[in-house]
Parts: sequence; structure tokens; C-alpha cells
Amino acid sequence: LVSGLWHGASWTFVIWGGIHGCLYLVEFLLKKRCTMMNFNNKYIDIINIVAVFFCVNIAWIFFRMSSVDEAVYIIKNLFLNPGKPFISTMSMVLGTIGTGIILLKDFLEETGKDVYGCKGSIIIPIILIVLLIEYILLFGILDNSQYIYFQF
Repeated sequence: LVSGLWHGASWTFVIWGGIHGCLYLVEFLLKKRCTMMNFNNKYIDIINIVAVFFCVNIAWIFFRMSSVDEAVYIIKNLFLNPGKPFISTMSMVLGTIGTGIILLKDFLEETGKDVYGCKGSIIIPIILIVLLIEYILLFGILDNSQYIYFQF
């Protein structure tokens, strides 16, 4: 909550800080319980990473909106009324495939597997970086909007 108040005197910032505080508390309690039970599983770690990423991105909606009503409206419509994609289906598919390949490559390297039989090859990482750049260009916000911390 203090980190939310630090960023601004608005309920949206307090909620943002509260969500992060709750996530920290849940992580602390689960880590303590899993340690007591000697429970360690890489698949559970992956699920945790995805869940934290999802929750933190929801929290950022509160950070960026000027009112709680706006944030609730965005979150509600995010799940109930996603609308039409703003880019072509083919571009979305290619970007998603590229991101999936990058995640698969990183997962395989993390588990010590030889990626595509090209251990030490520079060609695969270059292809993956090009796909990632394409994905950023497709989905990134590339307008001249002001960096958020310059507003404070």
C-alpha cells in the first residue's frame, strides 16, 4: 500500500500497491508451505510464473487509469468484450508462433537439452530475435506518448 501511495494520492495507486502486497504475501505463504512439504516441481514453477505475470499485468491497469471505475471497465471488457483484433490474423499467428518458439527454446535450454541439435549455433537465436522484433513491431505501442514517469 505504501508503494501505491508513493506513486500518487489516488485510489488506483493504492489498489495497485495492495495487489502487489497481496501477491507478495501469497508468495511468502506458499513458499513457506512448499518448503515445509519438500515440494519442488518445475511445472508448478511455470504455472506460478504465468499466474504472477497475469496478476501483475492486471494490477498495471489500475496504475495507468485515472479512476477505479475506468480500471474496472477495462478489466471487465478485457474478459467479456475483447472486440476484434487490430492486426491481421496471419500477423497475430506468426507473432504468437515466434514467441512460442522463443519460450520453448528457453525452456529446453533451461532443462539442459540440446536445442534443435544446434548447440552453440548462432543461427537459431538470430531467427528467434528477428521474430521477437517482428512481434514487438506488431503489438508494441510506437507512438510519441510520453514516458509515464515523466508525468510526475
